[in-house]
Amino acid sequence: MIWLKLAVVALICLGPLVWTVLRPGRARMRREAALALYRAQRAELDRDLADSRIGAAEHAAATMEIERRALAEAAITETPRQGRRWIVPALMGLVPLVALPLYLYSNAVPGLPAQPLAMRQVAMQRDAAHAAQLEAKLKAKIATLDPHSELARRGYILLGNLQDSEGDLNAAAGAWAQALAIRFDPTLAAEVAEARSRLEGRVSAQSAALFRAALAQAPPDAPWRLDAEQRLASFDKPGAPAAGATVGPRARTTPNPGPNPGPNPGPNLGPGVAPGGAPGAAPGGAPRGAPGSAAGPTR
Repeated sequence: MIWLKLAVVALICLGPLVWTVLRPGRARMRREAALALYRAQRAELDRDLADSRIGAAEHAAATMEIERRALAEAAITETPRQGRRWIVPALMGLVPLVALPLYLYSNAVPGLPAQPLAMRQVAMQRDAAHAAQLEAKLKAKIATLDPHSELARRGYILLGNLQDSEGDLNAAAGAWAQALAIRFDPTLAAEVAEARSRLEGRVSAQSAALFRAALAQAPPDAPWRLDAEQRLASFDKPGAPAAGATVGPRARTTPNPGPNPGPNPGPNLGPGVAPGGAPGAAPGGAPRGAPGSAAGPTR
C-alpha cells in the first residue's frame, strides 16, 4: 500500500511538469512568435491613436512598418522539429525508476539498523538505571570519607557531574556547593553560581557574591571571565538580560584538581565507577565548563 501512495505522490509532483512540456504552444516557432508580437504592437498603436498620444500620420507610418515586417516573417518557411518533445518526459520518468533501486539498496546496507521508539526507550531506561546505580555507589563511598578531605571534595564534584548529566541541575548545584565548601576554587565557584542562577532564573545576591569571589581569585585570562562579568552586569542592572539567557563560554576550562594529585587524582569510589571520573567526566573530576554554557558544565 505504501508503494502505491508513493507512486501517486510521484505522479502528482511530475504531472504539472509533464503537462507543461506536452501541451500545445501558441507560439512555438519563430514565425508564429513574430506574428504574435506584431499583432500586439498593432493593438498598442491603435490604443495610442485612440488616446491621442500619436497622430494619424505617425499611426499610419508605424502600421505600415509593422505590416512590412509581418509579411517578411510570413514568407519564411520553417520545418518544425519532430520527435524531441518526449525527451523531457522520458527523463522525468527515469527519476523514480532510478530513485527506487537506490532507496532499496541504501536500506539494505548493513550497519544501518532500524531504531524503533520502543528500542530507544529501553536503552534510555537502561542508561538511567545504570546512572542511578553509579549515583548510589558514589553517595555510599562519599559517606565513608572524611567530609573535609580532598577525596570527599572530588567525590562531590563527580556526584555533581553525574547528576548534571541526568538533568538534575538542582542536586548537581548542591553537590558542587559541598565541594566548594571544602576548598574554594574560582572555576567551581563560577559553576555553582551559574547553576543557581539558571535554577532561579536570575542572578541572586548569593550567586553574585560567588561570581565576584571567583573573579577576584581567577587568573586574568580565565576563559569564563567575560561570561561571569555579564552575569554580574545583569545583577547590577535589572534591565539587563536575565541570567537564564545563554551567553556561552569562550572556552572550556578545568579547575586545579588540588595539590600534587599524582597520575590518578580521583579516588576509588567503588566498583563500576572509574577513578577520577564519572559518565561524562574528565580525569580529576573537574566540573565541566564556564558560566553561560547552555549544556551545563563540562567535566
